[in-house]
Amino acid sequence: MEFSVSLQDALFDGKYLYIILISLVLASLICFVTFCLIKVEKPVYVPVVKKAPDKTPEMIEKKRIETLTRLNDLDIKYKKKQVSVRETSTIISITVRDFLAYATGKEMDCSTLTEMYKWNSRDLTKLIGCLYGAEFSKYSAKDAANFLRDAKRLVAAWR
Repeated sequence: MEFSVSLQDALFDGKYLYIILISLVLASLICFVTFCLIKVEKPVYVPVVKKAPDKTPEMIEKKRIETLTRLNDLDIKYKKKQVSVRETSTIISITVRDFLAYATGKEMDCSTLTEMYKWNSRDLTKLIGCLYGAEFSKYSAKDAANFLRDAKRLVAAWR
């Protein structure tokens, strides 16, 4: 059976090509205008500054004595080899951070060494820096007696 009509490709006619090109131009123009008009606002980082709680010097001194007592108890356990260097370092870090959070009103649980460095306390950053190695690497743990001595000195001198 023969047909009298021969079929052509759909894009053979010029008007289909123009319709497709105009549609693509309009779609890209709509996307461009949309992206230009919609301004994505970046969140502004505002550090949350906690106001230091009103603590009397007597309250801070009481906390200092409690902290020094804990460190002395830890020193005794360490000398009796009841706790390892790594455990001792972790407990020192927690105890010192707890005292400093109480004394300053600053969040100390999640403070990094860089954040502590901004407080201009060389003794604090040195102590915490040494404790990081002992806490997180069993190969860098040396002697916790030095850490305990430095922690006691830091807590006693902190004003």
